[in-house]
Amino acid sequence: MAMNWCKRAVTLATALAFLTACADSPDDTKKPRRESKRQSPMAVPAPVMPAGTFDRAKEQAELSAARSARAAGDNTRARALADAAIAHWPGDEAAWDEYKADCQALNDDPGVHYASFFHDKIDYVNPLPPRAAVLGFQNIAEEEVGTSDAGYTYDQRSIDMGRRLWAFYNTVDPITPQREAQATDSFVDDSPLLDMTVFGLITAGVLTAIKSAANTSTK
Repeated sequence: MAMNWCKRAVTLATALAFLTACADSPDDTKKPRRESKRQSPMAVPAPVMPAGTFDRAKEQAELSAARSARAAGDNTRARALADAAIAHWPGDEAAWDEYKADCQALNDDPGVHYASFFHDKIDYVNPLPPRAAVLGFQNIAEEEVGTSDAGYTYDQRSIDMGRRLWAFYNTVDPITPQREAQATDSFVDDSPLLDMTVFGLITAGVLTAIKSAANTSTK
Protein backbone atom coordinates (compact mmCIF):
# COMPACT_ATOMS: atom_id res chain seq x y z
CA MET A 1 0.00 0.00 0.00
CA ALA A 2 2.79 2.45 0.92
CA MET A 3 4.50 1.69 -2.42
CA ASN A 4 1.29 2.45 -4.32
CA TRP A 5 1.08 5.88 -2.68
CA CYS A 6 4.73 6.54 -3.52
CA LYS A 7 4.04 5.67 -7.17
CA ARG A 8 1.03 7.98 -7.16
CA ALA A 9 3.07 10.82 -5.67
CA VAL A 10 5.81 10.35 -8.28
CA THR A 11 3.24 10.25 -11.09
CA LEU A 12 1.60 13.43 -9.77
CA ALA A 13 4.93 15.24 -9.47
CA THR A 14 5.92 14.19 -13.00
CA ALA A 15 2.59 15.33 -14.42
CA LEU A 16 2.82 18.70 -12.67
CA ALA A 17 6.40 19.19 -13.85
CA PHE A 18 5.39 18.37 -17.43
CA LEU A 19 2.42 20.73 -17.33
CA THR A 20 4.52 23.50 -15.83
CA ALA A 21 7.14 23.03 -18.51
CA CYS A 22 4.46 23.28 -21.17
CA ALA A 23 3.14 26.48 -19.62
CA ASP A 24 6.63 28.02 -19.62
CA SER A 25 7.56 27.00 -23.17
CA PRO A 26 8.89 29.72 -25.52
CA ASP A 27 5.82 29.42 -27.74
CA ASP A 28 3.63 30.66 -24.90
CA THR A 29 5.51 33.95 -24.76
CA LYS A 30 4.35 34.72 -28.27
CA LYS A 31 0.68 34.37 -27.42
CA PRO A 32 -1.15 37.55 -26.46
CA ARG A 33 -2.24 37.61 -22.87
CA ARG A 34 -5.95 37.93 -22.36
CA GLU A 35 -7.90 39.22 -19.44
CA SER A 36 -10.40 36.81 -17.97
CA LYS A 37 -13.10 37.22 -15.39
CA ARG A 38 -12.96 33.49 -14.67
CA GLN A 39 -12.02 32.79 -11.09
CA SER A 40 -10.00 29.98 -9.58
CA PRO A 41 -12.12 27.36 -7.78
CA MET A 42 -13.10 28.86 -4.45
CA ALA A 43 -11.52 27.05 -1.53
CA VAL A 44 -13.52 26.41 1.61
CA PRO A 45 -12.12 28.80 4.25
CA ALA A 46 -10.01 27.03 6.85
CA PRO A 47 -11.19 27.15 10.49
CA VAL A 48 -9.89 30.17 12.36
CA MET A 49 -8.30 29.49 15.73
CA PRO A 50 -7.81 32.13 18.44
CA ALA A 51 -4.57 34.10 18.33
CA GLY A 52 -1.79 32.26 20.11
CA THR A 53 -3.32 28.81 19.62
CA PHE A 54 -0.30 27.49 17.75
CA ASP A 55 2.82 28.10 19.81
CA ARG A 56 5.96 26.05 19.11
CA ALA A 57 7.76 27.16 22.27
CA LYS A 58 4.89 25.97 24.49
CA GLU A 59 4.71 22.72 22.55
CA GLN A 60 8.40 22.02 23.06
CA ALA A 61 8.19 22.75 26.79
CA GLU A 62 5.13 20.50 27.22
CA LEU A 63 6.71 17.73 25.18
CA SER A 64 9.83 17.82 27.32
CA ALA A 65 7.72 17.74 30.49
CA ALA A 66 5.72 14.81 29.12
CA ARG A 67 8.86 12.79 28.51
CA SER A 68 10.09 13.55 32.02
CA ALA A 69 6.76 12.55 33.54
CA ARG A 70 6.73 9.25 31.65
CA ALA A 71 10.32 8.55 32.73
CA ALA A 72 9.18 9.15 36.33
CA GLY A 73 6.31 6.69 35.90
CA ASP A 74 3.51 9.28 35.87
CA ASN A 75 1.97 8.15 32.61
CA THR A 76 -1.37 9.89 33.15
CA ARG A 77 0.31 13.28 33.53
CA ALA A 78 2.61 12.48 30.62
CA ARG A 79 -0.35 11.81 28.34
CA ALA A 80 -2.07 15.05 29.39
CA LEU A 81 1.10 17.02 28.69
CA ALA A 82 1.56 15.33 25.31
CA ASP A 83 -2.05 16.14 24.46
CA ALA A 84 -1.41 19.80 25.32
CA ALA A 85 1.74 19.77 23.17
CA ILE A 86 -0.26 18.44 20.23
CA ALA A 87 -2.87 21.14 20.70
CA HIS A 88 -0.16 23.83 20.55
CA TRP A 89 1.70 22.40 17.53
CA PRO A 90 -0.18 19.48 15.96
CA GLY A 91 2.21 19.13 13.04
CA ASP A 92 5.07 17.77 15.19
CA GLU A 93 5.50 14.03 14.70
CA ALA A 94 7.50 13.81 17.94
CA ALA A 95 4.51 14.99 19.99
CA TRP A 96 2.34 12.27 18.44
CA ASP A 97 5.07 9.71 19.17
CA GLU A 98 5.05 10.76 22.82
CA TYR A 99 1.26 10.64 23.02
CA LYS A 100 1.29 7.15 21.54
CA ALA A 101 3.95 5.97 24.02
CA ASP A 102 1.93 7.37 26.92
CA CYS A 103 -1.21 5.62 25.70
CA GLN A 104 0.69 2.37 25.37
CA ALA A 105 1.93 2.73 28.95
CA LEU A 106 -1.70 3.20 30.07
CA ASN A 107 -3.01 0.32 27.92
CA ASP A 108 -5.17 2.85 26.07
CA ASP A 109 -5.64 1.02 22.76
CA PRO A 110 -8.03 3.59 21.19
CA GLY A 111 -5.52 6.30 22.05
CA VAL A 112 -2.71 4.33 20.41
CA HIS A 113 -4.85 3.83 17.29
CA TYR A 114 -5.72 7.54 17.17
CA ALA A 115 -2.08 8.60 17.62
CA SER A 116 -0.86 6.20 14.95
CA PHE A 117 -3.47 7.43 12.49
CA PHE A 118 -2.51 11.10 12.77
CA HIS A 119 1.21 10.47 13.13
CA ASP A 120 1.20 8.67 9.78
CA LYS A 121 -0.77 11.44 8.08
CA ILE A 122 1.60 14.11 9.40
CA ASP A 123 4.62 12.05 8.41
CA TYR A 124 3.17 11.92 4.90
CA VAL A 125 2.30 15.61 4.48
CA ASN A 126 5.21 17.36 6.21
CA PRO A 127 7.55 17.02 3.18
CA LEU A 128 4.80 18.45 0.94
CA PRO A 129 3.88 22.12 0.47
CA PRO A 130 1.60 23.28 3.32
CA ARG A 131 -1.24 23.83 0.84
CA ALA A 132 -1.38 20.09 0.13
CA ALA A 133 -1.71 19.41 3.86
CA VAL A 134 -4.45 22.04 4.15
CA LEU A 135 -6.51 20.30 1.50
CA GLY A 136 -5.81 16.84 2.88
CA PHE A 137 -6.89 17.60 6.44
CA GLN A 138 -9.90 19.50 5.15
CA ASN A 139 -10.88 16.21 3.55
CA ILE A 140 -10.63 14.44 6.91
CA ALA A 141 -12.43 17.22 8.80
CA GLU A 142 -15.41 16.95 6.47
CA GLU A 143 -15.98 13.26 7.20
CA GLU A 144 -18.98 12.18 9.27
CA VAL A 145 -18.78 10.46 12.64
CA GLY A 146 -18.90 6.71 12.14
CA THR A 147 -17.40 6.70 8.64
CA SER A 148 -14.87 3.91 8.21
CA ASP A 149 -11.86 4.24 5.96
CA ALA A 150 -9.35 1.42 5.49
CA GLY A 151 -9.67 0.16 9.04
CA TYR A 152 -10.05 3.49 10.82
CA THR A 153 -13.44 4.73 12.04
CA TYR A 154 -13.82 8.48 12.46
CA ASP A 155 -15.11 9.66 15.82
CA GLN A 156 -15.70 13.25 16.88
CA ARG A 157 -12.22 13.56 18.33
CA SER A 158 -10.68 12.54 15.00
CA ILE A 159 -12.82 15.00 13.04
CA ASP A 160 -12.00 17.79 15.49
CA MET A 161 -8.29 17.04 15.10
CA GLY A 162 -8.71 17.08 11.34
CA ARG A 163 -10.14 20.59 11.68
CA ARG A 164 -7.29 21.64 13.94
CA LEU A 165 -4.68 20.35 11.51
CA TRP A 166 -6.53 22.01 8.64
CA ALA A 167 -6.28 25.33 10.50
CA PHE A 168 -2.67 24.68 11.54
CA TYR A 169 -1.29 24.03 8.07
CA ASN A 170 -3.26 26.96 6.69
CA THR A 171 -1.61 29.16 9.35
CA VAL A 172 1.92 28.00 8.57
CA ASP A 173 1.43 28.24 4.79
CA PRO A 174 3.47 31.35 3.86
CA ILE A 175 1.24 32.24 0.90
CA THR A 176 -2.07 32.05 2.78
CA PRO A 177 -2.43 35.85 3.22
CA GLN A 178 -1.74 36.48 -0.46
CA ARG A 179 -4.10 33.72 -1.59
CA GLU A 180 -6.92 34.94 0.64
CA ALA A 181 -6.46 38.53 -0.51
CA GLN A 182 -6.71 37.48 -4.13
CA ALA A 183 -9.46 34.92 -3.69
CA THR A 184 -12.15 37.03 -5.34
CA ASP A 185 -9.97 38.91 -7.84
CA SER A 186 -10.12 38.28 -11.57
CA PHE A 187 -6.79 37.37 -13.09
CA VAL A 188 -4.90 37.08 -16.37
CA ASP A 189 -5.77 33.66 -17.74
CA ASP A 190 -3.00 32.25 -19.91
CA SER A 191 -3.92 28.60 -19.75
CA PRO A 192 -7.31 27.60 -18.35
CA LEU A 193 -6.61 24.00 -19.31
CA LEU A 194 -3.42 23.98 -17.27
CA ASP A 195 -5.17 25.54 -14.25
CA MET A 196 -8.05 23.05 -14.37
CA THR A 197 -5.74 20.09 -14.94
CA VAL A 198 -3.49 20.92 -11.99
CA PHE A 199 -6.52 21.48 -9.76
CA GLY A 200 -7.92 18.12 -10.86
CA LEU A 201 -4.65 16.33 -10.22
CA ILE A 202 -4.41 17.80 -6.73
CA THR A 203 -8.01 16.91 -5.92
CA ALA A 204 -7.91 13.39 -7.31
CA GLY A 205 -4.35 12.51 -6.33
CA VAL A 206 -2.91 14.36 -3.36
CA LEU A 207 -6.08 14.50 -1.29
CA THR A 208 -6.73 10.79 -1.70
CA ALA A 209 -3.14 9.97 -0.87
CA ILE A 210 -3.09 12.12 2.27
CA LYS A 211 -6.38 10.74 3.51
CA SER A 212 -5.50 7.12 2.88
CA ALA A 213 -1.72 7.06 3.42
CA ALA A 214 -0.58 4.36 5.82
CA ASN A 215 -4.12 3.55 6.98
CA THR A 216 -3.21 -0.13 6.86
CA SER A 217 -0.60 0.47 9.56
CA THR A 218 -3.34 1.48 12.01
CA LYS A 219 -5.31 -1.74 11.73
